[in-house]
Amino acid sequence: MERFRGILICTTNRLKDLDDASIRRFNQKIGFDQLLPQGNVIFYEKLIGDITNLPIDNKTRSALKSLKGLTPGDFKTVRDRFSFHPREELNHQILVDALKE
Repeated sequence: MERFRGILICTTNRLKDLDDASIRRFNQKIGFDQLLPQGNVIFYEKLIGDITNLPIDNKTRSALKSLKGLTPGDFKTVRDRFSFHPREELNHQILVDALKE
């Protein structure tokens, strides 16, 4: 790594398993934790809220805020899973339930 002349980007979801010597070799470290409740709402609105033809109501926002441990990848997974379903067959409860899985 020390002799590499380009830009090296490495990722892991097991940062705690790396020893201190390996971590010191990286000049910059960026961490992404699980989303906060309001982050759930923001990612839902940006990534999957428009999959249905329905406006996002307060009940849906409350349900999203109650979900724990979600990451941006969870929203992408649900978006990809339902993006080809007919919009009239989907509602926000179906999408929120999919995020719970």
